[in-house]
Amino acid sequence: MNFSRKKVILVLALGVLFSMCKFDVAKADTILKNNVNSKIRSTNIKVNKSINAKNNVNSNRASRGGDYSSSYNKGSVLIDYAKSFLGKPYVWGAEGPHAFDCSGLTLYVYRKMGVNLPHYTGSQAEYGKLVKRNELVQGDLIFFNTTGYLAHVGMYVGNGKFIHASSGGHRVIISDLSGSYYSSRYAKAKRILN
Repeated sequence: MNFSRKKVILVLALGVLFSMCKFDVAKADTILKNNVNSKIRSTNIKVNKSINAKNNVNSNRASRGGDYSSSYNKGSVLIDYAKSFLGKPYVWGAEGPHAFDCSGLTLYVYRKMGVNLPHYTGSQAEYGKLVKRNELVQGDLIFFNTTGYLAHVGMYVGNGKFIHASSGGHRVIISDLSGSYYSSRYAKAKRILN
């Protein structure tokens, strides 16, 4: 293989390397020398990328022409991630990944989706769009008035259930929203994911 072919292969290899690092345009500033002093300078390499993502939408929902909005898909991903913490202990003030309090769990899980929430239930309640209880979708934050003010938060899972770090249960659990304790203390819900 002659030296100019080696340079082309090196430039192409740099392009592949940079494309794996999520750059759209890579610039290779390098000098290669051989016995005839050949040089490559400032070569732009443009990379076309395509991403194939598996659709996590429930198939019976699809058969009925369900809603494929980004909030549905993001909510599904968010809840799947939140479920990975089921059973982790409740510790007041903890924000993961080995222990959580209620707002620490929502803060930690939403951060994975690129959303930064404060670590306080009352402050989290100020974010997002107010949602009616009968319009909840996966990932919506649900707030409860457990002590005379908003003091507990969880994330809607679907089918009338929500995931939360429960001080009473001493761990991250899924609870029924229609259960007498939570139903009577339900305050509001907010949609953070669009």
